[in-house]
Amino acid sequence: QAVVESVRAAGIFVVASAGNEGPSCSSVADPPAIYDAAFTVAATDRTDAVAPFSSRGPVSVDGSGRHKPDVSAPGVSVYSSVPGGEYKLKSGTSMAGPHVVGTVALLWSADSRLVGDINRTEALITSTALGLMTAQACGGDGPEDVPNNVYGYGRVDVRAALEGVLPCVRVAKSPVIASDASTHWVTYTLSVTNCSVQTLDHVVVTDTVPRETGFVTTLGGAWDPIGVVTWEVGSMEPAEVFAAMLVVTGSGLLPGTVIVNDSYGVTTPQLLSPVMGVPVTVTVPWRVLLPMVLRHG
Repeated sequence: QAVVESVRAAGIFVVASAGNEGPSCSSVADPPAIYDAAFTVAATDRTDAVAPFSSRGPVSVDGSGRHKPDVSAPGVSVYSSVPGGEYKLKSGTSMAGPHVVGTVALLWSADSRLVGDINRTEALITSTALGLMTAQACGGDGPEDVPNNVYGYGRVDVRAALEGVLPCVRVAKSPVIASDASTHWVTYTLSVTNCSVQTLDHVVVTDTVPRETGFVTTLGGAWDPIGVVTWEVGSMEPAEVFAAMLVVTGSGLLPGTVIVNDSYGVTTPQLLSPVMGVPVTVTVPWRVLLPMVLRHG
């Protein structure tokens, strides 16, 4: 236990297979899987069902009663190397553990700030895992409890975990046009969403006044003479949404004229390249004049 805790404190991620003593409860009974400092992995099959042999918690051998395993991963009929330079299908929680090791390697490769940050890495893997429930009731688990003593927080979802590391920004824009005689006003509503699990710093949103229109007003942004509007957002927390508004006007535009706004996006140091929005178009409407009909009594 002292070794595992010291290794973890040194910034090394300790993954332990849960063991193959299932399906009874409290069968996670061997070090290092029983330790809180180890990240313990159960085995699942292709349907995300727990393998019958996969050991369950809670840990009773040391009297702690702690929840184990932490997560699950594929461990049934996994194509694996065997002595003699061959490959065969193997089953066991020892097949599941390497899936989690590979997940950690990918995450640390994608974001070097995670390297050695065991708590944050564990939280990222558990929070993005596919939650799986069980009616086995080990340790008093309810049928809808996640985490539980069979699957932990669920089956590791490598793609979701990786997407949680990589910055994610969604940008959308919608126009509304209003007309008065030959003058047309277009109000663009711009929405930016931080869809990653990390805070984005120094977020800058830019937009360009469309061709054939002139700047009227904006909500909180700064406009320059060449027609670029900039919003200095600062930081955005996960799931936070920033909304902005741009109003432009055009006069003398013929009915059917298409106004295109195709240059708006978001930049932040966390992004490898700016996130650009798709072009937004709005068509100058036709004005329909109905002839006056005089009725004689």
